[in-house]
Amino acid sequence: MNNKAFDHIPPIELRQQWRAEAPTCRDSGVSREDFLMNKAAQWAQRRTVEAGREWLKEARNHGFGYAAGRVMASNFLAGMTPLDKSDAADAARLRWMLSGNGYFLEEEGLCGHSSDEETDRGRRAIDRRMEEEKDDV
Repeated sequence: MNNKAFDHIPPIELRQQWRAEAPTCRDSGVSREDFLMNKAAQWAQRRTVEAGREWLKEARNHGFGYAAGRVMASNFLAGMTPLDKSDAADAARLRWMLSGNGYFLEEEGLCGHSSDEETDRGRRAIDRRMEEEKDDV
């Protein structure tokens, strides 16, 4: 099976396109840096998913059964943990915010969620910060 790691750096043409699309000031509600980081993160996630799909295809081509291929693909994608949207997880996030982190979403520019994608971005940001604080202890 091809074990070649895929390139983690977006092509120069794509980065130039993103720079041209990026806002020049914060009037749009998103800073230029945030815009570019989000574009790069989305690109990397798509590449990772594509690579996992390729692993699954190659596993099938090499005689591995569907279940074995899925295990291989899930091992490859282990770094991409699914977002926990349960009431218990949301309650833990709220408790964290109420314990002295009430301005976190505003400071990170994540308040005023108008879509599920933005809500999930806020959840992931809180989860990352909670993990960082857990690691600091």
